[in-house]
Amino acid sequence: MNISKNNRYEIAITPTNGAAATTDINGATFDAQRVQGVLMGVQFGAITATAPCVIYPYYQWALYQPAPNRIWCPTVTNSGYGNSSTDVCASTAGTFAWNGDASCATTPQRCHGMVFFGPGNSATTLATGADVDFGTSGASEAGCMGTQNDSSSRPCYNSSAPDSSVVVYVMGKLTVTNNVEINGMVVLHGNGAAGGGSNKDFGLTGTNQVTTRPCNTLAGTPTPYCGYPLAILAYNPNEAAPTTAVGQTIQLDLSNSTSQIHGLIYTGGTADFNPLTVDGGLIAWDVNVTNTATRITYNPTFGNAAPPPAFTMPTDGAGVQIYPATWVHCTYYANETSGPTPCS
Repeated sequence: MNISKNNRYEIAITPTNGAAATTDINGATFDAQRVQGVLMGVQFGAITATAPCVIYPYYQWALYQPAPNRIWCPTVTNSGYGNSSTDVCASTAGTFAWNGDASCATTPQRCHGMVFFGPGNSATTLATGADVDFGTSGASEAGCMGTQNDSSSRPCYNSSAPDSSVVVYVMGKLTVTNNVEINGMVVLHGNGAAGGGSNKDFGLTGTNQVTTRPCNTLAGTPTPYCGYPLAILAYNPNEAAPTTAVGQTIQLDLSNSTSQIHGLIYTGGTADFNPLTVDGGLIAWDVNVTNTATRITYNPTFGNAAPPPAFTMPTDGAGVQIYPATWVHCTYYANETSGPTPCS
């Protein structure tokens, strides 16, 4: 089933004099045919002049949020991220927020917050080379991302703080394993390779949750500093935007009966369900449901909070279209240069 193929991708900005070691900043917009609005991707300098694109402002918000439960923190050197065996979190877990945290002056290699880079310093590996595990095993790169105060019987509980609304940014692929939660949202690029197996870009095992949360004042970054009501944003700004014929290579393996996702899921690629419980909503280029135990329940609380940050409202006064149906399946789309056309 193909959903929301009424897309348009076009260059929006090209300012000069970008970040250090770059010459230009190139921007583009992805128009999701009024269901979610416009998403902007911006290319800027990272470690070398051949810098990958990231999704702004989510990348910045993730940098600005500390990750106290990061366990494996490769050193950032001139040869790139992860090209040293030194783990700067070996003695003390966690990375600092890159927003003026005083600790960054003495330990700058730990100042990348909740961003998980790919290894090396080439644009390709930086953008898609991360292979991250959130869990409680010795091989996991990190544990809980944010905390919750809903239930002491669940992981990541903190009774003295409100629910977190973090942004986790993975430049590659991610697996969420047993007894951890993401309280906020996760953004991932995928590994840039099509197909299943080792090329699945998001997976769930064990008992866990991804729960979007309204923005709170603890995020410590400029407003609105969180992706509510998004739970998952799976889109690679370094790939071509989806068309009616071809989607992005990202594949979400949403197949675990003991996992739950609370919030909206948005992907330019494929979402496979076998099975999973989703409390929120879904927009994807392609959706496969292969187990009758899958439950995708539209939650108007999240729907009424849409569009998320960076998915701007249409400017023609018509607003976001609301369809009273379980599935909306667009069989074709039209050139909308002269104005919007209905989904058919």
